[in-house]
Amino acid sequence: MISKNKDLDILKNIFNEGVNFFHNEDFLNAEKKFESILLKEPNRISVLNNLAATKIKLGKFKESEIIALRVLNIDSENCDAQFHLSICKGEQFLFSESIKLLDSLISKKNAQSEVYIQKARMLNKLGKFFEAKQIYEKVLETEPGNHLAKWNLSLQNLFLRNFELGWEGYRSRFQKDKKLKKKHNNIQELNFIGDNLKNKKIVIWCEQGYGDIIQFSRYLLLLQNYQCEIFIELAQPIVSLFNYFNAKIKINQFDFYDYQISIMDLPKVFNVTFDTIIDNTPYFTIPDDLVANSSKLLIDNKKINVGLAWSGRADFGFDSLRSLKLSDLHPILSLKKQFNFYCLQKDVRKVDEQLLVNNEILHVGKNLDFLQTATFIENLDLVISSDTSILHLSGALGKSTYAMLPYHPDWRWFLNLDYSPWYRSVKLFRSNKFNNDWSNVVNEIKNELMNNFI
Repeated sequence: MISKNKDLDILKNIFNEGVNFFHNEDFLNAEKKFESILLKEPNRISVLNNLAATKIKLGKFKESEIIALRVLNIDSENCDAQFHLSICKGEQFLFSESIKLLDSLISKKNAQSEVYIQKARMLNKLGKFFEAKQIYEKVLETEPGNHLAKWNLSLQNLFLRNFELGWEGYRSRFQKDKKLKKKHNNIQELNFIGDNLKNKKIVIWCEQGYGDIIQFSRYLLLLQNYQCEIFIELAQPIVSLFNYFNAKIKINQFDFYDYQISIMDLPKVFNVTFDTIIDNTPYFTIPDDLVANSSKLLIDNKKINVGLAWSGRADFGFDSLRSLKLSDLHPILSLKKQFNFYCLQKDVRKVDEQLLVNNEILHVGKNLDFLQTATFIENLDLVISSDTSILHLSGALGKSTYAMLPYHPDWRWFLNLDYSPWYRSVKLFRSNKFNNDWSNVVNEIKNELMNNFI
């Protein structure tokens, strides 16, 4: 009996370690802890539910679904397992099935706010944008401090062009994300624009992806009009590109500053609305000698030279809705007698490797940094990209670009537009399917290529 109690105490300690790893977002170690417990206690529901939640955080949705179903086989009314299953269904584009599970939880009363938020996310994916917005607003009526609801509502408002509300709520990301902290807490935040910025030092820091940095750096051009000194913190892969930015900035040079601000909050400071989005592209100027040198990478100039980027980071939320398989591009690649195709993205997924070779696509992106990629893009006739940093880079260079967008795209591409107010050189092609069926997008682009280049 003493030995059994001792074993239980050991398992409880392991469980607590797993929970701590989970809360500290160390999901791999959390996964190991929970799985080790199940070797001895295979039907422990609390452990199974925590493991299912951990698998979701790791993007292992199929594995999480199996665990959730295992729990429901033991306890058919288990709310945590139903919630985990609803998330997994959503990740497989089964949005209606996900909503059905969520409605079942809501009908039981006292459903947690995360259930309503997940339902709103699923409604979004089905194109029911205003219904989703109402749910976020309802959550905030009862929980005004719910930062996840604030964040999602801000994205919804931006998507629906309600910019004033959108920018204000966008700042809730600082409370939502434990890892997202201001890097300069001792420096006053920039929250105004005016003559009193003359000769002041302002540090700009970047907390999101490279595409976001490239897109919102346009507002540095406006900021310099106030005769202030601009410093920007950048990760190494993008530093060389910003050496050719069309504004006087200092990169990663740290001393005393008067103000600090995230690059993502510059639109709020400038009171940007949909109607006042500036398109000041191109705002990177690559020297002619660098462009000429990179032209050596071209196969030849007898054909039309087209850059491709079809998939981004696999760990991106709902990546399967924004990334394509190379096989999806077959109608475009069938034009290879008239076109040379180049892979601009750095990484190619295993499922695409052989097709890359079979279609004679030159993988230039694997060896290039952002500046070198930009330099090579300047030699191309066209770039075709899904919603990745390559799309923003090509647009910021003013290069003719075709964007492949899912049915429910990121907020910055809005609804019902075939052009981008951010980049005049970018034409938008939108999927008309809720899932990852890209056939109409790819066929429309193929027709566009045939009409404009052949």
